[in-house]
Parts: sequence; structure tokens; C-alpha cells
Amino acid sequence: MKKLLVFPYLVGLTLNCYSQDLSEASFRHAVENGLSTAPSIVVFEASNGTTIKEICTDIGSLYYALEIESNTKSYNDIHELLINNSHNRQFHFTHKDALNAIGFENYTLEETEKIESDLIKYHLADSLEQLDKYRMELMDEFYKYSDQRDSLIVIINDSIAKERSLAQLEIDMLKNLHSEYYDYHYNELVELSNDQKQLIEVWNRAIQPFKVQYEALNKELERREQKFFRSHLEKYGFNFCHVAFKFGILFYQGDENPILEFDTVIRPD
Repeated sequence: MKKLLVFPYLVGLTLNCYSQDLSEASFRHAVENGLSTAPSIVVFEASNGTTIKEICTDIGSLYYALEIESNTKSYNDIHELLINNSHNRQFHFTHKDALNAIGFENYTLEETEKIESDLIKYHLADSLEQLDKYRMELMDEFYKYSDQRDSLIVIINDSIAKERSLAQLEIDMLKNLHSEYYDYHYNELVELSNDQKQLIEVWNRAIQPFKVQYEALNKELERREQKFFRSHLEKYGFNFCHVAFKFGILFYQGDENPILEFDTVIRPD
């Protein structure tokens, strides 16, 4: 494996010791947990020999740049390099393709003071930590809602079975209604037989109160996401992830689209 140069620390943004610690912890968390099809966003210093920049990009792009620079495909070697450099997060690149992989030439950081002001003024680290907890609570509600759907499927099936045998299409329909998607599928997308129409009407009435409650919880999640991070991403773009990283706030890039999503908040030990 080609040895990578790690250059001495140069002062970029003025950070206190607290945010230094959070940057290191954030970086280590991303290295250990964020190298996936939905990679975590990281901040590090990169040098091309003449210029030093603080770069914000996804951990996958940094990993790929290090593959090019070190001429190795060894996950373990690059993982070790990232962990060993997590304190300073400084990397030297000479290969053009490696520099391109991290967007070295075009990346700029702007409006740092405004972003820091928003992070502090609106207590965004604390708010996002509460958002993280709410998402976990909502996951519990999802399982509860799924159980409610399953219970209604059994009740409706048994109720009809007392009167007559269910047609195979009805049996399949009830089975599919375990998934919330099929509410939309059967109500909006497909032609139904008369028996199926009656069945979906019964289902819609039965599921409605549970559905309204669950949708209200999801709307609250959307409201919090918009308030605590989406509005700031819309305002500042990638630079918001850059500055937030130093506050221990991690984002990731969606696996199905390039939309940035909130991951978690890192707290000092």
C-alpha cells in the first residue's frame, strides 16, 4: 500500500475545543457506521501540495479518493487510515482523479457565521436530538399501526367467512392490505369486482381512525424535519452540513436519490 502523507495542522475555521472533539467523534462515527449505499457526510482537510481546503463530502467519496491515491482496494487498509487520522482529519492528494472524487477544485465554504448563529440561536443540536428520539417513537407507532391493520384483516376475514366463502381475489386482497401501500393501490389504481369494491369500502371505514392517527404523527415528523433541518438545507445547501458537522450533527445522502437526510447527533463522552 502506498503511504499517504498527512500534513501538519493549519488553522482553518476558528473552533473551540468542544467543537474539535465533536468533529473527531463525528468523523469516527461516520467511518464506523456511514460507509454504505446511504453514506454519511464528513468534513476533513485536503491538500493538493499547494492548496489546503476544508472539504465537506460523503464518506464514500473520501474512501474512493483514498483508494486512488493509495492504489489499493483494501477496505481494511483504508478504514485503518481513516480511523488513525480521525483526530486531525488531514489528507494529502496528488492524483487528479482523487481530488476530483472529493470535489476539491470547486468546493467552497460560505456564510459560516450565519450558519453557526442559526445552530446556536435555534438550539438545533438539541432539537435534532429530540427529532431523533421522535423518529424512534414513530417507529414504535408504525409497528403498532401494522398490528392494527393485521387485527382488522383477521376481523373482516372472519366476519365475511361466517356468511360465505371468500373468493381468492378477496383473500389475496386482505393479505395485501397488511401493507399501507395497498390502500392507495385498491382505491386509486385498479379496477375492482363488486365483491372487492364492497370489501375495500368495509376496510376503509374500519382503518380510517387508525390511519388518521398515524398520518398525524407522520405530519408532525415532517413539520419538525422542515423546521429543524430542511429549511436550513434549503437556505445554505451543503454548507449547512459542513458547519453542523462541527456541532456533532451528521447527515447522509439518500440511497435512492441525492437528497440529504438527517442522521444523528453525536455527543461528547
